[in-house]
Amino acid sequence: MLARARTRTPHRPAAGRVASVHVCRPRDDVAEVSARVVREGRSRAVAARLEHDTDRRDPTWICTALVWV
Repeated sequence: MLARARTRTPHRPAAGRVASVHVCRPRDDVAEVSARVVREGRSRAVAARLEHDTDRRDPTWICTALVWV
C-alpha cells in the first residue's frame, strides 16, 4: 500500500476564484472586507478586518482579524 501511494502523482487542487468582494469602512482607519471564493463548485466566505497603523515609522495596514468559513 505504501509503494502504491509513493508512485501516484500528487493531486493538485483546483485554484479558487474570487466571486465577489465587499468593503465596509466603519471608520477612516478601519476597513472590513468580505469575499466569496468559489472552488470546485463550492463557495467559501473570507472576512478580514484591517486597521491603519499610523504610529509606525512607515504607516501600514494591519490585519487584526481573519476568518475563513
